Amino acid sequence: MGKVRANITTIIRLVPLLLVFILNLIENGETTTRPIIGILAQENSDHRNGSFISASYVKAVEASGARVIPIFIGKNRTYYERLLSELNGVVFPGGSVDFHARGGHAEAAKYIFQEAMYLNDHGRHFPILGVCQGLQLLAQLSNNGKDILTRCTGTYNIMLNLIFKPGYARSSLYGNASREDLSALAKQNLTVNEHGSCVTQQNLSHFHLDKFWQVLTVNYDRTNKEFISSMEAYKYPFVGVQFHPEKVAYEWSMKLNILHSPLAVRVNRLFYDWLIYQSRFSRSRFNNTDIESRLLIYNFSPYYNGRKGGYPEQVYEFKW
Repeated sequence: MGKVRANITTIIRLVPLLLVFILNLIENGETTTRPIIGILAQENSDHRNGSFISASYVKAVEASGARVIPIFIGKNRTYYERLLSELNGVVFPGGSVDFHARGGHAEAAKYIFQEAMYLNDHGRHFPILGVCQGLQLLAQLSNNGKDILTRCTGTYNIMLNLIFKPGYARSSLYGNASREDLSALAKQNLTVNEHGSCVTQQNLSHFHLDKFWQVLTVNYDRTNKEFISSMEAYKYPFVGVQFHPEKVAYEWSMKLNILHSPLAVRVNRLFYDWLIYQSRFSRSRFNNTDIESRLLIYNFSPYYNGRKGGYPEQVYEFKW
């Protein structure tokens, strides 16, 4: 017992030193206070008329304290490697793209995923947040691009609570969240679900990916099939959520069953706040501020798609 108390005392004494260490890292440029996040575009439904990004993702990143650069599809591998050397994190957004389409969203995501692992393996902290389809894409990319998805029923346009798995409190995603927010997420239907496919724990086990991913929360579809609603890589700062945190504050179509309460808005900030917090530990930056400014999303204007009930509310379009 005496040794335990001594160890606790030592840890308490080290806390101020740790804070000083972190502050020194910031002052010496080992972290960034000006993070820039890349959001990967996806092809339009006709696959011929360019690509797009829903503005809700941009707003969510900006609300958590970062700027955005769109990542275009259909580029060569060098484009993605160069861009990741200057960005501080990436969002894989939701959608309905074909994971096997050549030159599209999934192929670009493959290059990004591989480069992000390389950077992290070589001491360059680089986070990825996958949302809805983005979670599914992360799982498939970790399976060398092989199909891993299962059909889910009754999981579209519905809000659900989160069922937390053992060990969630030690994750980087939920470890710093307040008890109040975690309790709200567990007890109330606060997450927006709009998916017809899902990833299950059985999928991960079958492909031996349960050593790559820690399952943090699950949910159940209408047939009582369990699916993963949030997961985190053990080795890398990669997180996937099957729901849409950005829609609570930024999507207003009456066709969508979204709760816009203050509580819902607050707890859904957790997930983009996680990404931006992680991105601040990235040392990457643009050496040329002129190039940086020309690539920012500010150079593009979203158009309003919601006047006639369209969804998403606002959209950035990029023509070929």
